[in-house]
Amino acid sequence: MKKQLRLTFSALVMGILLVFSGCGVTVKVDDPVGAARAARDAAERNRQTETATTEQAATDGRDFSEILPVFADRDAVFDDQIGFEEYYLVENDSTVRTIAGSIWRQFYSAPEGRSPLEIMRYYQKTINDNGGTIIFQTRDPLSIEIDGKGFISYYNKEKLDHIGHRGGWDYNAFNRNLSEYLLAKISQDDSDIYFAITAGRGGSLEHLDVVFEIVSVETEILD
Repeated sequence: MKKQLRLTFSALVMGILLVFSGCGVTVKVDDPVGAARAARDAAERNRQTETATTEQAATDGRDFSEILPVFADRDAVFDDQIGFEEYYLVENDSTVRTIAGSIWRQFYSAPEGRSPLEIMRYYQKTINDNGGTIIFQTRDPLSIEIDGKGFISYYNKEKLDHIGHRGGWDYNAFNRNLSEYLLAKISQDDSDIYFAITAGRGGSLEHLDVVFEIVSVETEILD
């Protein structure tokens, strides 16, 4: 029991010394070398934690608009960073491929007077200009059925629900009104980025009129 008390008391004293050292207070200790080492180790742990947090934030917040500029420089209505998961790529009217990567879904409203076809023509040209590859494009995605499932059941994998938001109705109703689909890939030094892009009219109330969505999936290139 006495040994346990001595250990507890020693731990308490060390904690107090660390607090004082962080406040700039000079404390005389019997083992200055050990105290300095403990303070140094604590500072290093904090530095590593902060570095890891910063690196994770940078990864989570990668701006794909630098690779594929957004049509009309619009701000996203919904900006959902899903993280690493599987996604279904509709590669043609009879083939779906499953890939795993970091998924990012962004939903936009187009400026007044712009059309879904204009949006897709913009992305088609921009992808080609940036050395990308257009894998598949259709003006009637909702007619696609593969293995008994419609296009939306594949495209909507990992899609979040935004019920309660003023644009949520249009976001969900957009599933029934989209009229354009384009699948493309742009390769970087260490990753392939797939872009599944749709465009169409807004919900039945047409709060947002013409809307478009970009699903980006970044996959690591393995040697």
